[in-house]
Amino acid sequence: MRLPKLYPDLPLPRLGYIVSDLIVLFWIAAWVFVGNAVYNAVMTLSIIANGVITTGQKVNEAVSEVQQSLNNVPFAGGGLHDALTPLHRIPTWLIAQGRDELQAIQQLAWILAVIVAGVPLLAALLSYIPWRMRKTSGFRNLDRLLHTPGASSVTTTMQVLAGRALYTLPYERLLHYSADPIGEWREGRHYNLARAVLAEEGLEMRRYLRRMEGLPPVPEVHDLPLIQDDDQ
Repeated sequence: MRLPKLYPDLPLPRLGYIVSDLIVLFWIAAWVFVGNAVYNAVMTLSIIANGVITTGQKVNEAVSEVQQSLNNVPFAGGGLHDALTPLHRIPTWLIAQGRDELQAIQQLAWILAVIVAGVPLLAALLSYIPWRMRKTSGFRNLDRLLHTPGASSVTTTMQVLAGRALYTLPYERLLHYSADPIGEWREGRHYNLARAVLAEEGLEMRRYLRRMEGLPPVPEVHDLPLIQDDDQ
């Protein structure tokens, strides 16, 4: 089973894909770092909420200690103990307020971190991932075509690829690979046109030809003879 093809064959296109992937990964890491920094900055406000919680806990503990001390007072100790019980409401309220503030600060920190980091991350991923999938699908489908059993017929495969080049590539791009694209097609010389459509997707014609048993690599010139199948 062949592994999915993530990068093209030719060095420059492969380098371009690798660099673009690394840039996107760096972009993601950078904005995750920024989002984390925003979260930590907002969470510094939690010192106020924690201070309120700590104050309430200390006041509550102080009231409890006083009540325990009053238990040792004869006769009036029990009454005084019960009289001080309502005082627990104040520190209990403080603790509840502090916890509510802490929760609100945490929610604010998360919201700001997600907004600051999430928007550029989402924008980059929504634009890059579809582009990457579309480009990957292009050279992956061509590579799959070259690995099908029918691709063993070199002449037919060359003709199919050359036809695709003529119908899909701009004429100025074809001139990078052939001095006379129409003339070569008319004369049945398909190598340069086939190489054009593969090279535009980052694939190498020579790699396909070397895979065909007994077929030597074809020199890259504009006046190539028609490549015939072995059975002709």
